[in-house]
Amino acid sequence: MTDYNLEITVGPLPPDDKTTRRLVEIHSAGKKPFREWANTCSYSAVKSLGRAAVDYFQLKLNGQETDFINWLYEYLQQAAEEADQRALKEAAERLIASAQGNQEEPPKPGQGRPVELRVLEPWPEPVQLKEVLDECVDYIRKYVYCQPEQADAVALYLAWTYAFNHFDVLPYLVVTSPTKRCGKTTLLRLILHVANRPLPAVNIRAAGIFRVVDSFRPTLIIDEADMFLESNPELIGVINSGWTRDTAFVIRCDSETGEPRMFCTFSPRVIAAIGRLKDTVEDRAIIITMERRPKEVELARVRKQTKAEGEAIARKYLAWVMDHQAELREVAETEPELPDSLDDRQYENWRPLTILADLAGGDWPERARRGALWTSGAKDEVATQDIGIRLLADIREVFGEDEYLTSTALISRLAEIEEAPWATYSNGKPISPHKVASLLKRFGVKPIKREKANCYRKSDLSRVWGLYLQDQSSRSSSPVVSDYPAITYKAGTLMECGVENEQSSSLLSDYGKTTYDSAGTSGTLNREKRGRDDEYEEFTV
Repeated sequence: MTDYNLEITVGPLPPDDKTTRRLVEIHSAGKKPFREWANTCSYSAVKSLGRAAVDYFQLKLNGQETDFINWLYEYLQQAAEEADQRALKEAAERLIASAQGNQEEPPKPGQGRPVELRVLEPWPEPVQLKEVLDECVDYIRKYVYCQPEQADAVALYLAWTYAFNHFDVLPYLVVTSPTKRCGKTTLLRLILHVANRPLPAVNIRAAGIFRVVDSFRPTLIIDEADMFLESNPELIGVINSGWTRDTAFVIRCDSETGEPRMFCTFSPRVIAAIGRLKDTVEDRAIIITMERRPKEVELARVRKQTKAEGEAIARKYLAWVMDHQAELREVAETEPELPDSLDDRQYENWRPLTILADLAGGDWPERARRGALWTSGAKDEVATQDIGIRLLADIREVFGEDEYLTSTALISRLAEIEEAPWATYSNGKPISPHKVASLLKRFGVKPIKREKANCYRKSDLSRVWGLYLQDQSSRSSSPVVSDYPAITYKAGTLMECGVENEQSSSLLSDYGKTTYDSAGTSGTLNREKRGRDDEYEEFTV
């Protein structure tokens, strides 16, 4: 015990901590211990620590607070030096024991093990980002059946995992498939070999995410998300909190002291699932929808050398980012030109990847914008899990030329739509008029009385159709990659190849013939710009 009836222990500096913070624990009889990370070399930090300890233990200093702070500062300096010496001695003993073959006992079965992240040495020679991106695309398409635009998107995302700290928006990479055996797990294995500080998890809880992200800033790779994510709103909230740096925090209270603590959730994450994820997750993501490999397409099998190939690419990404820190800081806040058909969220998701593509040069600026359209711009907004948007879309489909429809007639028409939920929405019965009114009320649409019946007016619905749905002429089917048209980017204009030109996306069997022509020779049909009509007024629900 010290002169103030306090027992103080000071931990050594963590090996990777560059702020000279160390853990300080203060004990006093009858009270739970007080713990805080503090820079013991800073007098102002020790002063703040000391005042917090005085308040916590309710010490009576009788006006001698300055003397207490001075004493605490001197005590911590000596204790910190002793802690560092002990840590060095223990490290030396472990090294000697390892050399003699007397390693420490392994963790007990069932008790887990400490988190270990891969440590890479940067590539020793100068690196061109364009060449590494090309190499990464070749690596992906060697083992996985996917479209060129999808491989481009994954290669850019993997490069970005080494530079994400320069940006304030953090898109996720979501890998989905309509069913099993579509190559989703194989793609995750390749991502694991190339990503920056990868940390795989087949199942994880909310506390696991914010604690591991706050401690290690890994690229978190979550597989089988469809098995547990949908039923866990707390986990979805923690995942979604990490999209922007300003809001990437979770607050929890210390179980012993009750003190609120902030945990950072800002780090790259790759999420894989069969089927669709929550629309709030997909809205923050770049989505790669996998398909089964055609029988005529041959791929290499993943073997031990696959890991070495991926880590060579990872070392090159690391070397390039380390050599271009100043340039990345300079361009991180720029606003690259992207297709107008991307909405605001999709633009933010693709902005950092497009910036990297522009830095790479060559044909990568065009490929990045083509990938943005492929994975995001062509996504069917109606296919999300927002039931209100689905209802608006189906009402537009059945309303026809009528100017008014009664609730009864509207529900009758909705129930006739095949594969729609409305026929059995209310416990096996058709959706009720009350539920229709409740869902439409979110958009400011209310029924009116007309001829002694509740009716919906087409003019009221048309306004929200224009605000929340795509034009019917540009609606696409569900996002299966083989259904997408081939898209090229030429001289600042996006071009789309129609069926007439017989130039759809290439199969992997044509991989050797696939090229990216910056002259844009693969299309002549201008892509229509999507957007709401000017005649609609903005309104607030």
